[in-house]
Amino acid sequence: MGIRIVIVEDEPAAARLLKKMLERTPGLSIGSLAICSSVAEARDHLAREGADVVFLDLNVRGESGFDAVDDFMAAPFDTIIATANPEYAVRAFEVGAADYLLKPFSQERLEKALARVRGEDREESMGRILVKDHQGITAVPVGDLKLVRSAGDYTELHLIGGGRKLCAKSMDFLERSLPADFMRVHRSAIVRLSMVRRVKVVAGGKYLAEIEGENEPAPVGRTYYKELKESLGL
Repeated sequence: MGIRIVIVEDEPAAARLLKKMLERTPGLSIGSLAICSSVAEARDHLAREGADVVFLDLNVRGESGFDAVDDFMAAPFDTIIATANPEYAVRAFEVGAADYLLKPFSQERLEKALARVRGEDREESMGRILVKDHQGITAVPVGDLKLVRSAGDYTELHLIGGGRKLCAKSMDFLERSLPADFMRVHRSAIVRLSMVRRVKVVAGGKYLAEIEGENEPAPVGRTYYKELKESLGL
């Protein structure tokens, strides 16, 4: 099954060019590709069809694409900003954009952005995680985070000061987007290394990581155990 792509772009020539560049990207299997000429059209399409990657221009029919960025960043898909405006790059990376393409960009630069989406090349770390609930969108500073657990179709963010937030971003997305102090230790858990108090072995040969302020330890997979102990200097 190929990747589902949505291009949010109101200039037909620019949208067609990006489509052609994507189609000639080596190793990229496209399952579907939709072009939306407005943010509203994109929202409708995403609500119906979903996506894996969205290419978002920041000026679509006079609308600021940043009006949609927070909403998009809180969604489960990856967002790549593709724009002629360089001034918002820092903010885009801070809230979790997969990449920021400055028009006109080359085929090589596009392929690098797609490599980041695949987790092959990630130079920037997000500073905030945007989560959406019935009260709206909340920015959770990464500095407040100590543990991430898988929660069905969502992830559960455990905060240092107490409290939890459900997040639509996947474990794989957070694994490659969080800074170096975070480590994937199990298919269902990412820990903040500085918050790990102890790693222990329990009956049945299972491994657990005790996290500061958490009553329930995080599971540690056998393949992660050695790397975790080395990272902690144990």
